[in-house]
Amino acid sequence: MTFDEYQKSVFATIQCAKDHGAKILTGPTLGPGKKYVYTYAMGDGASADSGQAAYMDCFNQYENLIDIAWTYETKPTQEQSNKARAALITCLQQAGLTVPGSPAPSDFLAISRAHVTEFDACSQAVSKQFDIFQFNGQ
Repeated sequence: MTFDEYQKSVFATIQCAKDHGAKILTGPTLGPGKKYVYTYAMGDGASADSGQAAYMDCFNQYENLIDIAWTYETKPTQEQSNKARAALITCLQQAGLTVPGSPAPSDFLAISRAHVTEFDACSQAVSKQFDIFQFNGQ
């Protein structure tokens, strides 16, 4: 799996979605973990539902399996994950949140749901710092 293969799959998905009426709102931009991020809109009401189905068809045709392989290819090491987890805990504590000692994945999930703004800000900062896509402590 190469970055070029991943990149081609993302752009093929985007082109297919555009061909089916999608409007790309942001991106694509290369983010942490060498993953592309973009947002799109498919229309209103019933057309949005059929547009979402069309987008998923495009995603499944061009990107889904390659995205899975690319995510595995760019997976952080255990050491990187441990350092990122420690940084996330520190960030959350500095934001005034209580984090249990040796938090479990369920603890991070509970914090992310109860304190969305603070968790998202810390998650984005740590993701960028350690080059890990959407790091959430797990």
